[in-house]
Amino acid sequence: MTPPVYAVNTFTTESTIAARENGFSFVCSMCVRLHEGHKMAKGNWDRTRCTGSHCVGPLGGGCYPEYAGPLSEILMRFCFMCGDENPRHGISPNTFSRNTQIIGCCDEHLGLVMDGSFDVRPTGTRRKQKVRIAGHEIEL
Repeated sequence: MTPPVYAVNTFTTESTIAARENGFSFVCSMCVRLHEGHKMAKGNWDRTRCTGSHCVGPLGGGCYPEYAGPLSEILMRFCFMCGDENPRHGISPNTFSRNTQIIGCCDEHLGLVMDGSFDVRPTGTRRKQKVRIAGHEIEL
């Protein structure tokens, strides 16, 4: 089976690393909408904002409902904050919202969402899958 190819010409490995170094979460750093916002801010990370109109991560009570990027179908496989590839928890908001999905959270960042507004469940074993991101095939 041929792995899916993602159109990620809007960002590079270097820009993803720069986003993380400037305080954006792992998931945001891998989203086309953040990198579109970075271009609109003319390369200024302090002025960079996501171009999604209602997209918010767990720190804002959501689960990235407008995420657009190579992690779309596999957000539970990584910690939303640091990108840990073996998160022990799957989290989702307790309140209904459009495009609600379960995303991953590691032990280190679990305290960020333990205010009662999230349903937290242990993750099970996961099946690895090969994907192509920016011309590189990786196993997730």
